[in-house]
Amino acid sequence: MVSLFRDKGRAPFGAEELEFVASLSVPLAARLRSFARRAEVQPAPDAPGPGLVLFDPSGRATSINEEARHYLAQLPDGPYASTALGVRLPIWIVTAALQARASVPAHGTRTEVGTATQVVAAEAGRGTRAAAPGPVAVSRAVAAGSVSEGRAARVRIRTVDGRWLVCHASSLSGLGGSAGPIVLVIEPAATSDVAVIVAEAYELSPRELEITQLIALGMTTGEIAGRLFISPHTVRDHIKTIFGKVRVSSRGELVARLFAENFWPRRAT
Repeated sequence: MVSLFRDKGRAPFGAEELEFVASLSVPLAARLRSFARRAEVQPAPDAPGPGLVLFDPSGRATSINEEARHYLAQLPDGPYASTALGVRLPIWIVTAALQARASVPAHGTRTEVGTATQVVAAEAGRGTRAAAPGPVAVSRAVAAGSVSEGRAARVRIRTVDGRWLVCHASSLSGLGGSAGPIVLVIEPAATSDVAVIVAEAYELSPRELEITQLIALGMTTGEIAGRLFISPHTVRDHIKTIFGKVRVSSRGELVARLFAENFWPRRAT
């Protein structure tokens, strides 16, 4: 999503300006997708254990472990919320905590989410010029019931060195079924979390992604054709197109590019 703002007193955007911005959507989207592709980075050392951030029922961060501090230090600058813990939490992480609270059927009321929204809005810092509106707008979406009941909230974030983290938050229940704290876990993303992102970055179609996943399972052209009820010739055409988009020349290179090279290495080699 792109949000454009004009200084107070200036005329609203006109039809020609809106048309111009719309004409840029394709090249801008292609550029943004390219950021998800493999970064030229050195193998990482052993990743620490899961990072944990605890929020109270209102959405205020109350405790954090050293592993979480380690991961947070690797995130790029951007809209954030200040905390009393001495760390700044990206808005996307805070939003995940709010979504976890909103997903609780018995206690995820608009009142509680609204309280959490006020906390985030009060603590919002300015990692970027546009930081201030971020938490309020996102939290309003949560308060409106944008999260399915009973589901943990998940968000994937890329680090400054091009690796991926996954954050998932769940709301706990207290004594007597009362609203308990919210626990958010930060850890290296699994290959299943990263592969789809990377495949979309290379602009693979749904069918091409499906075939790529079957290739990763070791299936032959004939087996893929049988699974998808298409001819082997069609499968070969798709594979040729996939190779061109990902810029590889073999199945092994394809699997390495989409699954291995973008996975957070557990041990340096």
